[in-house]
Amino acid sequence: MAIRHARFVMLAAAAVGLVAAGLPPVAAAEAADAAVIRGFTAAHSAAERTTETAYKAIPSVAVARDLDSYLAAKTGLVGSTGDWRRVQYVVAKLRSYVRLQPQIKTYYPYLSVPRKISVTMTAPTRQVLPTKENCRSVETDCADEVVGYNALSPAGHVKAPVVYVNYGTVADYQALEKAGISVKGKIALVRYGQVFRGVKTNLAAEHGAIGVVLYSDPKDDGNSNGAVYPDGPWRAPDGIQRGSVQQLWLYGGDPLTPGYPATKNAPRINPADSNIAKIPTTPISYAAATPLLKKNLTGPAVPQAWQGGLPFTYHYGPGGTAVDLNLDIDYKISPIWDVTATIPGRTFPDQVVYVGAHRDAWTYGSDDNLSGAETVLQIGRGLGQLLKTGWRPARSITLATWDGEEYGLFGSTEYAEETGGKLANAVAYINMDGRRRWSPLRRVRCAVTG
Repeated sequence: MAIRHARFVMLAAAAVGLVAAGLPPVAAAEAADAAVIRGFTAAHSAAERTTETAYKAIPSVAVARDLDSYLAAKTGLVGSTGDWRRVQYVVAKLRSYVRLQPQIKTYYPYLSVPRKISVTMTAPTRQVLPTKENCRSVETDCADEVVGYNALSPAGHVKAPVVYVNYGTVADYQALEKAGISVKGKIALVRYGQVFRGVKTNLAAEHGAIGVVLYSDPKDDGNSNGAVYPDGPWRAPDGIQRGSVQQLWLYGGDPLTPGYPATKNAPRINPADSNIAKIPTTPISYAAATPLLKKNLTGPAVPQAWQGGLPFTYHYGPGGTAVDLNLDIDYKISPIWDVTATIPGRTFPDQVVYVGAHRDAWTYGSDDNLSGAETVLQIGRGLGQLLKTGWRPARSITLATWDGEEYGLFGSTEYAEETGGKLANAVAYINMDGRRRWSPLRRVRCAVTG
């Protein structure tokens, strides 16, 4: 992880440097490995190469390990004491980099906070299903790990038979209708994949379901594919995928301040009119989903395309299996914190290159997304070293670690809503979010590296 992280820092900084130096992103990508950088004179190309060479000597695997060992030692759920601990550390690190003056921007969104989440199979036998993973020796903060839940689900207590709806897509509900199976008044059991989880909840509600239970099927992410965590990359049987079920296709960010920033005294809409999900929804592990599906759920066997990776035949239901879903979720307006630091540009100070990553996580988040936030810090460290030599970028560079991304892009959305028209001067935004979501950077740099 640390070696990959350090290489990523170097690639990211090369792209940032070229864009900040005066090239648009696509031209920067095409020009980075040329003897003479397109749009630069030969002398300026040589100077840029010298700057890049000096920068590439700065990122460090040891620094990457140190950053991660501190930031990932405690959980960092949005708005929590662990989140604030990360804010203080990021600010301290940025301040230690010469001429970087970090700013903390506080917003006040409407956050869901789970008090108690319970999922109980009530038929054909009674079994309380686990809603949290087992604590492992590599985890140091188990007591503060949030229970498995879906942010921006409404609270609720519903009891009903279960219907298995595959991925819960439009096509899946059409297939259910053709089979003569309805989810009206039922609890939909849905596996993760193919569409955003908020879409799954929304479609279930549209078809009359009164609750949703999500799970990660091992065919998609689990022991059907290979070694599971902590021995491999695939999801362990007790692993629960947390995530937001906010209706993001309507808008992102704070649900009560659509289109304007969630400042402390901002006007707020009624939660009933917001993009909060409409029916209670919660995730469980595939180990917890097994008794719901195995033998107990009746009805016809599903087609092969609906068969997951658990070692038995799946059935549609309803019949046999019933669930008591009890979600005690509080909602409150709570502070979150973005941290930014800007290096003023020499020639075009009003034009800004943004380099950002979210800092919050459901639990520890070493991959999603401390890998990105730590990269932002390493870039800041490298640029700070260049500033000592008298170097200045032609355009301004803003480094950012956003808060509340996991709930629905809260921190970055509120920042954009408050910054408003000033973002018209943004030249580029380079986003870093987990190993599978580096595409914004890759588009800039892959033309260089092949």
